[in-house]
This record gives sequence, structure tokens and C-alpha cells, in this order.
Amino acid sequence: MNGGDATLESYALKPAPVLEAHLAWLSGLPTIHEAEEAGLVFVHAGIDPDLFPDCGAQVHMWTRRREFLDPRCWTAPGLRQKRVVHGHTPTRDSLPESAGKGQRLNIDTGAVYGGRLTAVCLRTGEPDLFFHS
Repeated sequence: MNGGDATLESYALKPAPVLEAHLAWLSGLPTIHEAEEAGLVFVHAGIDPDLFPDCGAQVHMWTRRREFLDPRCWTAPGLRQKRVVHGHTPTRDSLPESAGKGQRLNIDTGAVYGGRLTAVCLRTGEPDLFFHS
């Protein structure tokens, strides 16, 4: 439904070691990245706003917890002065969504459903710069 079959088909003519190497690389990736000096947290789906940074891979990859989506509900001290950039929850209008005075930035603009594919360039002291396909 979300492109998995097409991805697997793209490997059909490739030697098995290529697929194995790619799977090993993907399996070894972290589920969260923190840019401490910039105060940025990058994650696929989100974080637990009560337990951060100890929320775990399952949360990083799958959460859509209401309290995460509303930064006013964030209670974890580790989130003070942090900005969380994520995807996983497509925006309704195919535009990036900022919440809580920019504390949370969702760049999932629904490409899987025919919306735009979005990337963002974040620069300290500068406005966010969005790129769309």
C-alpha cells in the first residue's frame, strides 16, 4: 500500500548480496538523531513527551500520540529548548506543519498519498527553507 512492493521489485534483478548489504545498513541506522548544539531532534514518527530521551525505537518509528503532537503537553525536561523534526503523520493540507512556537515540525506532506515530498533546510537564526517535489 505504501510502496513496499515496488521497493522489493526494484531488488528482483540485483544480486542477493546487494539486498543483504542494504538491509544490514538500514537495520544499523539509529531511530533518532540529536544535533545537541543546534537543539534539534530528528526522528521518523516522534518521541514520548514524558519520557524523552528514554522513549525507545518503537516510539521513534510509530508514535502518533496526541500529547506528542501538542508541545504544550511536553513534560520531559530533556525537551526544553529542543525542536523535534519528524514525519510519519501526513499533514492534511500537504504543507509542513509547525506547532508550539516551532518546537515540533512535521515535514510529512503526504507523498505516499499523492501529496508533495518535502525536505527542509534548518539554519540557526534563519527561517526554515522548504523544498517540495
